Amino acid sequence: MAVLERAADGGYGIFYLFLTTFVSIIALLVWNQIGGHTVDYADTYRYVGFPAGVRRWWWRLLCLGAVGAGKVAQLGMALNRVIGISGDVSV
Repeated sequence: MAVLERAADGGYGIFYLFLTTFVSIIALLVWNQIGGHTVDYADTYRYVGFPAGVRRWWWRLLCLGAVGAGKVAQLGMALNRVIGISGDVSV
């Protein structure tokens, strides 16, 4: 569970977005200079930075959902112990 909590930490999400965009801009700069191409630099954000940010956002939501579901289940088990409800239902 601690691994998911660390993975869901959103402190590096915006850094991830800017890092991927920066690296793609540098790669496109080299591509344009060496090959003589004229690719628009806005494409680096559109096709690399933005999708990377969205993937990071979805991953964070998935991890936080798993952590939240675990906490709810843990709370339910604790309440069952306090109330005295067992998991066995006998008729």
